[in-house]
Amino acid sequence: MSPHACRSGIVPDSRCHALRRAGAERAGARVQGRSRRSQAHLQYISVDGFEGSLGNVPLGEVETQVVNIDVDYHLTDRLTLVAGIPFVRERYLGPFDHDPLALDPPRTDVPNVDTGDWNTGFQDFHLGIRYLLKESPQFIIEPFAVAGIPSNDYPFFGHAAIGRNRAQLDIGSSFIYRPPISDAWYRLNLSYVFVEKTLGVSINHLNAHAEAGYFFAARRCPADCSCCTATAVASISRWTLPRRPSAPTRCGTSTTAS
Repeated sequence: MSPHACRSGIVPDSRCHALRRAGAERAGARVQGRSRRSQAHLQYISVDGFEGSLGNVPLGEVETQVVNIDVDYHLTDRLTLVAGIPFVRERYLGPFDHDPLALDPPRTDVPNVDTGDWNTGFQDFHLGIRYLLKESPQFIIEPFAVAGIPSNDYPFFGHAAIGRNRAQLDIGSSFIYRPPISDAWYRLNLSYVFVEKTLGVSINHLNAHAEAGYFFAARRCPADCSCCTATAVASISRWTLPRRPSAPTRCGTSTTAS
């Protein structure tokens, strides 16, 4: 397997780690069998309406900019510790802001994040593990368990809230397929997310996330597996499984990084 096939979250880190180790052995360096990797990637999301039974509902626009900062530490060729935190910048432009003063009773202690200004801050710490269960030249299965803990008491009411401010545990698996004689890859993440209850209501849900990509500039990739790729990403909607609340509640919505 060539070094250019190594990329965060696409091909298991154990393979990239093995290539680094092989390169170090060829160079005569001493290898400890462990490695770590840090990375940062950018994400932009724009939502300008909601699709309902009556068609598209123009409720305004929510813009989200995210810088995801992640660190992986490979305990073995199969077991990896993961940690990270996203820095989020978000704003809402539209006439239907979630004003805490309009609640009954009014909440003067809750800031209005839907004023049209950018709201910025660190969201939730992520800490977890991945385990390479099955690996073949074309197919990979890698279960994971990742906990999310709010990094601070940030506002969560409003379209432009940077997060839900709820602890959660994400348990699932990645399924990765690389066609023979091709630099394309396909990944499907399936997981069940346990979320801290909101006003006594369970918001546990299923997550499904699909990605497809293609590696470029293979000849320019160095032996340490650090190379650039162009990636096309497609996301599948999240299915939520809430329980019926005991009393009517009013909740805000937000677009957050996952």
